[in-house]
Amino acid sequence: MRFSLSAVALLVAAVAAVDISGAPACAQTCLQDNQGLSTCDPNATEYTCFCADTAFYSAVQQCVLASCSFTDAVATLTWYNSVCAA
Repeated sequence: MRFSLSAVALLVAAVAAVDISGAPACAQTCLQDNQGLSTCDPNATEYTCFCADTAFYSAVQQCVLASCSFTDAVATLTWYNSVCAA
């Protein structure tokens, strides 16, 4: 079964301001490495903008699928869904 982790990317561009500690370590690296691609305020304290940023989402998704185990990729998707639903 293949999961698309598009969700992950949307959220964590503002790693300095937004807490990403709930995401797997491999996803945290992807989120941090791609934060420069986002048009969202890097000092934001909420995920609203990042959850809608398709360029950031796409870059993080590709990184997570390439860098994380299947289990961590699924955990990342679960984390993303809970953060963006809030």
